[in-house]
Amino acid sequence: MKAGEVGMNYQSPIEVIHTQMQSQIEGEIYKAVMRVGVSVDKDELLKALAYDRNQYQKGYNDRDEEIVRCKDCKHFDGLNCKVNDITNIMDTNWFCADGERRTDDA
Repeated sequence: MKAGEVGMNYQSPIEVIHTQMQSQIEGEIYKAVMRVGVSVDKDELLKALAYDRNQYQKGYNDRDEEIVRCKDCKHFDGLNCKVNDITNIMDTNWFCADGERRTDDA
């Protein structure tokens, strides 16, 4: 190996510590759930926690995406949403995941 190269089995000390801490935290969460009398499969609980963390991270990453309100959406005809089959939209400030900004030529 040349000077400055890192071996294939090298793990950053930060990564090792993070992994150990994550494992300890997950164990403590499992114990806390069991202490309150909730019977749960540990693997399923850990999967649910990982899913929740991923959803939180996704929401955080999406925070800068533009929200298109019904009143500005190309799918809104002034009364109804053509994509979600919603009729008589009362609050045109509402929005959904399918919102696409209307352009002048739409």
